[in-house]
Amino acid sequence: MRPASIVRFERVYLASILVWLINLALVGWGMSMDEVDRRFNGSPALAGNPQMFDVIVLAMMGMIGIVVLFWFLLCYFAARRASEVAKWIIVALLAVTLIRLPFLVMNLDAVGPWGTALNLIASLLGLYAGWLLFRPDAKAWFRASGKAVGQGE
Repeated sequence: MRPASIVRFERVYLASILVWLINLALVGWGMSMDEVDRRFNGSPALAGNPQMFDVIVLAMMGMIGIVVLFWFLLCYFAARRASEVAKWIIVALLAVTLIRLPFLVMNLDAVGPWGTALNLIASLLGLYAGWLLFRPDAKAWFRASGKAVGQGE
């Protein structure tokens, strides 16, 4: 049985991924496509080969898929397998998120209020999820390598 902090971590971490994906769908993808289109039309090498636009879009979608898969795997190994390695990779990524927070606010004009708000919500959910990994019941669970400790699911 997993402790309550680990169950909550999993839910909050997955919620942060969901908010990030919503932000990408509502705000980020359109901005990315505008940037690709601007660069595509500004480059004679790319403008002469219209299929490259499709390749660029597919490459971006593939990279997003890989990143999301990586996040799901980290969540799975931390929340279901008590992996210390996954836990510390999550912490390292959250440290980057923490460093990035002021820049999110500074880019309000470029990203807009919705993009900034959704980015902040996803970041804060991720930071809260990371904090849950260091609660006493979660620490005990990781030390016991995922064996039943405390109350939870």
